[in-house]
Amino acid sequence: MSQKSKAFVMRVMYVAMMVAVCTDVAVPFLALRNDLPPSTDPGTVQTMTIVFGIVSIAMIPIVLVLRRATYFGRLDSFESESQARGTYFTMLIVTWALLESIAIYGLTLAMLAQDPLYTLPFAGFSLLTFLAFPPRWEKHRPDFTESNAQAEPATSGPTNPPEAFDADDSDGAW
Repeated sequence: MSQKSKAFVMRVMYVAMMVAVCTDVAVPFLALRNDLPPSTDPGTVQTMTIVFGIVSIAMIPIVLVLRRATYFGRLDSFESESQARGTYFTMLIVTWALLESIAIYGLTLAMLAQDPLYTLPFAGFSLLTFLAFPPRWEKHRPDFTESNAQAEPATSGPTNPPEAFDADDSDGAW
């Protein structure tokens, strides 16, 4: 797979996760009818709103710690650029899934309260956090100098990163 194709795949995944957040907003607006009474006690909804709000705010330091533990804290340990790229790709997917969960909290509240407006602050916060974590491989690529780089593996197998990310890195895209 060419570097441009890899970059395209990352951007498509990034946009797809952001579209999923927008879907979390659309579902209650389309599914809930105004004539239905709330199925959950208002006190419960208020408590859940506070809890989900705290969890959503706590998600940012959680994401930062996980990113450091899975990729940024290990930059010197990667043996090849393809290994680093595969780990970076995985870290991004986990980051984006955690950020999308913020919008899902709003969706859950909207369904509990039968009020689609509960999705808006959570989805808005989720989308804002997505903007903070776009794919930036070129910026976060480890420096593979002769002192810390080894030759790329000649074959790919189950222990190597996905084949889609083992190609030549000559143009440095994504």
